[in-house]
Amino acid sequence: MKYFFVSQRQTHKEEHSQSYLWAPRDGVWHHETMSEVKKGDVIIQYTGKIVGVGIALKDNYNFDRPEANGFNRWEKQGYKVDVEQFHFVTPVEKESVKEALLESQPEYHAPLNVNGGVNQGYLFPANEAMLGIILQKASEIDSSPRQSEIVKKIQEKLNIYLSKKNESEPAQRENAMKECDSVQKIFFGAPGTGKSFKVNSILPNEDIWSVPGEIRKQLFLDSDMAKKAHYAEVLDNKEKFGDIWNVGELSVLEEKLSEVNSVDNVSNPEHSALQAYIKFLKEYKFERVFRTTFHPDYDYAQFVGAYKPKKEGNAITYSFVLQVFAKAYAAAWKQYLDAGNTSTADNQVYLVIEEINRGNCAQIFGDIFQLLDRDGEGFSQYSIDADCDFAEWLKEDSILKTIWSEYETKVGDGKLKLPPNLNILATMNTSDQSLFPMDSAFKRRFDWEYVPINYEKAEADFIVGDASFNFKWLDFLKKVNADIYKVTQSEDKQMGEFFIKPKNKDYIALDEFRSKVLFYLWDSVYKDELDSKLVFHFAYPEKGPDVTFQRLFNSDFVEILKKMLANLDNEYKDGAQILISSGANP
Repeated sequence: MKYFFVSQRQTHKEEHSQSYLWAPRDGVWHHETMSEVKKGDVIIQYTGKIVGVGIALKDNYNFDRPEANGFNRWEKQGYKVDVEQFHFVTPVEKESVKEALLESQPEYHAPLNVNGGVNQGYLFPANEAMLGIILQKASEIDSSPRQSEIVKKIQEKLNIYLSKKNESEPAQRENAMKECDSVQKIFFGAPGTGKSFKVNSILPNEDIWSVPGEIRKQLFLDSDMAKKAHYAEVLDNKEKFGDIWNVGELSVLEEKLSEVNSVDNVSNPEHSALQAYIKFLKEYKFERVFRTTFHPDYDYAQFVGAYKPKKEGNAITYSFVLQVFAKAYAAAWKQYLDAGNTSTADNQVYLVIEEINRGNCAQIFGDIFQLLDRDGEGFSQYSIDADCDFAEWLKEDSILKTIWSEYETKVGDGKLKLPPNLNILATMNTSDQSLFPMDSAFKRRFDWEYVPINYEKAEADFIVGDASFNFKWLDFLKKVNADIYKVTQSEDKQMGEFFIKPKNKDYIALDEFRSKVLFYLWDSVYKDELDSKLVFHFAYPEKGPDVTFQRLFNSDFVEILKKMLANLDNEYKDGAQILISSGANP
């Protein structure tokens, strides 16, 4: 699904009355954007005010210029898109959402200029965040039943629920992650470059309040809560509760709970049902992201699951204890089958593996390795036989048991195959790549994305030191990384801009710098620099004993550090006033 922003002036009346958009095929980019519109895409409609939302009924197609007034100044050949239109009763003034739209709109060919005015043109790229801002404002400025019904229809049509937290979230997610393509990718680079942050920017950040009320109801019915069907039937009483499922705040539900208090709440079905629903909302967690961290002792049983003993009374029983892969696998198939055998942006499941090269991947994945080969639709090209205990758990105890016949038809009893909505994302420090080397067969089943060191990262523009002696972290990092490459002839040991994060938001204390940065450099990079004595190994004072790591904890530490900085041609300030509170550089 794509989002667009159409600026309609003279042609709006005609286009609205006939439910279409039209633009000439003249090579102008904001006209040629029409060629990108497909069935189901969303068009925000602007005529001086934001008047509503249109949804494309089918793909764009070639259509000659309409005869109506307002079109005759353009070429004859053009594009047409038929739309289903939802016009607000009270339009949204652009000025009321200008700042929020400026923060959320796409970087290129955006509809608004830097001053918040609408750029000259016809059809611009937009995004879900912009739609969320507009629908939120439309609800705030007009709470009439008609306006509310229009907003609700748009939400239901697009199967979205847009709360305040959604206003910025979609814009921060990775545009490169396609809606329906499974992803197997390893993010690699020097320690501290933000690989985990990169992964997190891709992951969904949702809670129970971020979905439509009807889905919350279904999740409640799918839960393990006792008497859930009975409770749902009680809560469906709109005369008593209103539209309980679409209530968007816990405090409102708790207020309703106090209203149905009685002398005997235990036997009060209204109180019991609402109390159970509130408990469900407080405890519910979306299972779309599953995390693990590999380490040298990590194995297949810790990754997939294994039979383990459990004491029940005086007896010892054995049962399958599922681990992260089994959880992610079952959740992905449940999401996929519940969505009618489709993979969309809303049902992606993510298995995140931190430090993937710190474990023996061949041992950990075992025969699951074969599932990593995906076909053009995102399914595993080949299925494998599940271990009998894993297969039994899938059939009898997993969340797939209620839809087992569908899974069995798609995959097979006792078989495993990855669905297209199961994504595997991993991180790898290049400085640790020798722990467990990956064979080429494993590597080529993943896409690889290098996360480079960013010496211009404003968020990492820290100061090291104090008011009497200080220097810039990024300046030091740039110089020392260049020397690391010179010494090792490799980038593997270089440090990223977030290798160290200060406990204070503004500056890195010298003790932190010494114990983390200098220890890493001394132990992992410069310990063999004994012959050249160019940076870390030198006589101090001149003609004195060579500096050792222990010397860094003596009273002359600052003077030794100044000599190290000078060896790296790194500037420092002596006795400068450090402006910590303002964030200014000294």
